[in-house]
Amino acid sequence: MKVASIMQNGQETFIIINREGKAVRRDEIVKQIGLAFPSDLEQFIFSKEYGQRVKDNLSKISFTHEIHEFRLLPPIMKSFKIICLAFNYADQPTWLRFGKNPPKEPVIYETKDQPYRFDR
Repeated sequence: MKVASIMQNGQETFIIINREGKAVRRDEIVKQIGLAFPSDLEQFIFSKEYGQRVKDNLSKISFTHEIHEFRLLPPIMKSFKIICLAFNYADQPTWLRFGKNPPKEPVIYETKDQPYRFDR
C-alpha cells in the first residue's frame, strides 16, 4: 500500500495505491467501507491507526483509478523541520559519491530555522 497527496476540486486530499498500481481516493474509501479519515495525508500518515484500518479492509476497497488521473502533490506540504537519512539501505546498485561501498554510518541532514512550505 502506498499513499499520495492529490489536488481534487481545488482541495488537498489523498489517494491510496495498491500493489497493482491502482488508486482509490480518500472520499471513496469513506463511502465504500464507512471508515472516517482525516482529509489530509499528513494526519493520515502520522497516525498508525488509519493505515492499519485500511490494511484490515483492503479486500473490501475497489481501486478503480489510474495514478495518472490525479495531480500529485508533495507528500508532506508543510513542516518546520525535515530530517533526512541517506544510504539507509544496503542494496543500492552504485555508490557514486562513496566508491563501491556504502558509508559505515548513515548520512543525516536536516532543514531548519525557517518553516518550509512546498510549492503546490
